[in-house]
Amino acid sequence: MSNDREFNHWEWECFEKWITKESFGVTDSGPLAGSVTEFLIRRDQNLNLILETTSFNAPNQSSTIHPETVFIPIDQVKFENPSLGYSATAYGVIRKSRSDDYSLLETKGVIANEISSVIALEGLLSNENPEYIIEWLENIGGSFIWPHSFSDQTMGETRRIFHSPTGEIVLISRTGGEEFPQRWCYHCCARISIEGTELFIGSFHGLKANHVKKPGFILYKGNPSNEIRSKIRDCLAFSLGTFLIYLGFTSFDANWTPVSFRSESAEAINNNDIRNLSRLPGPLGNRFEWEINPEQLQKVVVGLYSKYDTYQLQSAFWSYWHAVAAPVHMTAAHFGAAIEALQNTYIKNHRTSFKTTILDEPLWNTIYGKIIEFISTSNILGEDKQIFLNKLQNFNLAPQSILMSRFLDYIGIQIGEVEKSAWNNRNRGAHGGPVNIDNAIKVIRENKALMVLMNRIILAITNGNAQYYDYYSIGRPTRILRDTIPNESPR
Repeated sequence: MSNDREFNHWEWECFEKWITKESFGVTDSGPLAGSVTEFLIRRDQNLNLILETTSFNAPNQSSTIHPETVFIPIDQVKFENPSLGYSATAYGVIRKSRSDDYSLLETKGVIANEISSVIALEGLLSNENPEYIIEWLENIGGSFIWPHSFSDQTMGETRRIFHSPTGEIVLISRTGGEEFPQRWCYHCCARISIEGTELFIGSFHGLKANHVKKPGFILYKGNPSNEIRSKIRDCLAFSLGTFLIYLGFTSFDANWTPVSFRSESAEAINNNDIRNLSRLPGPLGNRFEWEINPEQLQKVVVGLYSKYDTYQLQSAFWSYWHAVAAPVHMTAAHFGAAIEALQNTYIKNHRTSFKTTILDEPLWNTIYGKIIEFISTSNILGEDKQIFLNKLQNFNLAPQSILMSRFLDYIGIQIGEVEKSAWNNRNRGAHGGPVNIDNAIKVIRENKALMVLMNRIILAITNGNAQYYDYYSIGRPTRILRDTIPNESPR
């Protein structure tokens, strides 16, 4: 915290500047070897939190967790700055390695150097009420044409001003009265409002953050809960066609003094494939490629947010991004499972509108009763008889292909030979079907068809967009949501 003049807390996450051995002491070493005298907490190249510690007179502890044990990491390490009243806690601490130094054995005992992984780091820096929250993101990709802007101005003090039709938000950082030449720097963003929550989302240009290639942010006006912000991030990620890697947040009071922060290790599916992908499910502007019209972005996000719990979109999005990151031979199986789960959830919420059986209930009950009567009076052995009876329970349920057809008809989506072929082949990889030089192009294109189909389904059931991008076809054309992908041979 002694470097306030050198860094503005609203520029990027600051835990590496705040939680240092010069400012904080370790009051509870949790699972670590002993009393910690030195420490460093940082992000590694995979954006995971790493805690490096040194302890004197450390006992020779051995791990009590078997290497093959599945467990939930709950160990904590606590930090404190008693003079300023600051505190911080590292959650989910797992010791990864330890090396012992015996050079000072006679005076200080064994010196243990340990490296641990950390799930999250939280800190409380003030008792003021938060008025703003900035979330720190990686992977704000794409060549977006943003509708709004924010600018940095420096002349004696640094200001960051967010501009929008509804007014300005001004972030101020005092520089102690020192005079600097006036400097202007413009960045781009988009302002939207979701059920009363006003926010700006955008990307940083020129920010030098360790291991972060595409830094971005979401600025919230107010103090929405973690649950609300998590839903909004999910909806924004799908709308922008970009997997947003969440790194944490900093909250601020009305004077832009930090109140609290949380930094997290990156998601498990953070890899180069998904970090390099940016595929909008549908256009967000009417004039230019990659244009973001704030009204259209807001319409898509609000539609998703309003149905988030009803259609279990958290699970749907999680499955969606895993399908995007899956290897080529398994992508179809992942998208197929994700689409089936979404279809089943939708049908459960519209049960009276869907016929999920082959025969109507009165007719089936009559036939079922006669079959039961015949089996009961037959000479079928007891175990075989029970197998027949068990199979009859689901005998009248419509097969998946029929349910899918009824589902798509109900939400107003047509499918043609391209989608049908991709759907019929969705389980090829799960059943050991090979991908070779003869069918590689077909498999890759059908993977795209399934991704497009899921995009269309999500946009249709949330009333988010009337158009979609067809990534199956050459040139990635824009199509009306209800229209099928044409059956064209690749060039």
